[in-house]
Amino acid sequence: MICLEKKLKKILFLLILVIVALFQITYLESLRIFNVKPDLILVLLVLVSIYFDFKKALVLSIFLGFLKDLFGVDKIALNIPLFVLWSYLVFKLSRKIIVEKNFIKALFVFLINFLHNIIRYFIISFLIKDQIPIFIFLRILILESFYTTLVSPLLFMGFKTFFYK
Repeated sequence: MICLEKKLKKILFLLILVIVALFQITYLESLRIFNVKPDLILVLLVLVSIYFDFKKALVLSIFLGFLKDLFGVDKIALNIPLFVLWSYLVFKLSRKIIVEKNFIKALFVFLINFLHNIIRYFIISFLIKDQIPIFIFLRILILESFYTTLVSPLLFMGFKTFFYK
């Protein structure tokens, strides 16, 4: 019975990840500020990298990267390899510092979001030559990083409630 309960909890968690990804591409469109919306999938990546062992975090980072590539607008699939990198970095850092405070988790979210968008911008600019003007990119970079960080405590609470009832 316990084994069945664990399997159901895993299936429910994967379903929640997909629902959050779908929420990001549908309902969050109406919450855009200056044409920027928060990246909830990246917040989930940070959370699974903090709370799960590395093997599970790695598998989930690949799954989340796949979802973001599947639902995203990029012409090349960058999110899977970048999500694996971010998962590794967050996992290693979270084992060296105390991350129970929401401020530290939010700082991780901000830094990962900031780095993710910078690297994506330069890779896409280099490979595809499809470059948006640097000032527009900087506006998006700063606003998205702050917006994602500001909404991340909502996911922190939901994550904690799901796993630590």
